[in-house]
Order: sequence, then structure tokens, then C-alpha cells
Amino acid sequence: MNIYNYLFFRIYKRHNTKYSKNESTFFASMVVSCLLYLNLFTIGIFLFKYKIIPLFISTKTQAIIGVFILLLFNIAYFNWRKRYLGIENKFLSLSIRQNRIGLYLIFTYLIASLLFFIIGVNLQ
Repeated sequence: MNIYNYLFFRIYKRHNTKYSKNESTFFASMVVSCLLYLNLFTIGIFLFKYKIIPLFISTKTQAIIGVFILLLFNIAYFNWRKRYLGIENKFLSLSIRQNRIGLYLIFTYLIASLLFFIIGVNLQ
């Protein structure tokens, strides 16, 4: 199971109950991009705090450009040849057990991401 695609699928499916497929694809791409940026930002915090890299994001503009690049990448990735439809078809056929495992993996990923971010920000 590709957890990246599964995360997109869960967000997409949840949003697709009220909105169109295009809106849901954009929304899910945006959420996945923000989560991915949070992870990259956390790694950057640790690398900067331990002086492995000399400079980290110094302006809001750099941060916005970073999120925008990730968003464009994800939109292109999921919309290229309507990949989101293939992802939807693949994950709709999962068993209940596989869905539970995927959901636990997503929750673990979210909790770990937030926990590492909080630890990274509070390092001295």
C-alpha cells in the first residue's frame, strides 16, 4: 500500500461526499502538500538546530514559494492522466482490515509529524 496515495485517497473521499471530483482532488492535494511541507520544515529545523545546514527559511516568501511548489507538484501528480481515478478505484476495493491498517498508519503519521514538529520547535 502506497501510504502517500492512501492519504490522498482518504482526504479525497471524505471531501468528495459534498463536492465535485475536481474540487476534491485540489483540496486533497492541498492538504497533502501542507503535511509534506510540515515534514520538510521539521527536518529543516533539526538540521539547522544541529548546525548541519547554515541557513534555513529566512522569509515568509521562501516558505510560501516552497508550499506553492509542493502544491503544484501534487496537483500535477494526482491529475496527470486522471491518476486520482485510478487511486480511487484501487483503494475502494480494499478490505475492511486493510482500510483499518491504512487508517492507523495515517493517524500514526499525523501524530508523529506533529510531535516531531513540536519537539523541533522547542529545542534550544
